[in-house]
Amino acid sequence: MPPLARASGKGMKRRPKLDWRFVQRFCSIQRVLFPSWSSQNVLMLGTLVGVTLTEQMIIYQVGVIPSQFYEALSDKDYGAFKNLAGLAFLLILLNSTLKSVDQYICSLMSVSWRKSLTESLHRAYFQGNVYYTLNVLREDIDNPDQRISQDTERLCKQMSTMVSRLIISPFTLVYYTYQCFYSTGWIGPVSIFGYFIVGTITNKILMGPIVSTLFEQEKLEGDFRFKHMQIRSNAESAAFYRAGKVEHMRTDRRLQTLLRCQKSLMNKELWLRQCPHQ
Repeated sequence: MPPLARASGKGMKRRPKLDWRFVQRFCSIQRVLFPSWSSQNVLMLGTLVGVTLTEQMIIYQVGVIPSQFYEALSDKDYGAFKNLAGLAFLLILLNSTLKSVDQYICSLMSVSWRKSLTESLHRAYFQGNVYYTLNVLREDIDNPDQRISQDTERLCKQMSTMVSRLIISPFTLVYYTYQCFYSTGWIGPVSIFGYFIVGTITNKILMGPIVSTLFEQEKLEGDFRFKHMQIRSNAESAAFYRAGKVEHMRTDRRLQTLLRCQKSLMNKELWLRQCPHQ
């Protein structure tokens, strides 16, 4: 959370974007998730690395077997065919087991990450009168409850779904770069990396307005939810003053604002999806 020394908050709104500040904040989150080398989260990550690498080795072995099947069938070797079928069955069973363990560890990491991050946010949120400052005095921070409860859960779940792919990506990248260089020479890897560098720069340009619009949509979602919570909490008073029509109009107005923002986000995402490597 931003320091309280900046609690005035007026005129300090920044457009959310992918920049160095984002990288710094992301690294700060990692220090919360992985406080020490002996922490539970680090141990789970190490276990996931082992499981993921073993899974890739099994997948490689499964990919080699079909050529051996062709050889056994062409030689009409029933014994070799039977042994290969048994080996293939065991490898596929082991692969499915490892994949399930992989997903299970990722789910556990998501829960553990959410616990660590939410507890850290709670310590900052309930220190002194920070909760009052954020909810009442700070105009540049919207819906702190939504950021702590929903956004934290989404962030941890998204990171847990990506982590296994990020673990294996360097090994896959090195292997296929070598294979490409061996087959085509230097022109192959240079062309491929050049293509993805251009695509990354294009994505960065197109993602700028999308990030800010998505942030605005999440803010409006929180405002819309908060409006309904207000009606639920003050239903008796609203009924006493016969304020149903007024609240109906105000709630619909927030809905229309939210829907306009959603349509704007869809229009901007259309251009992003037209990138060739999407």
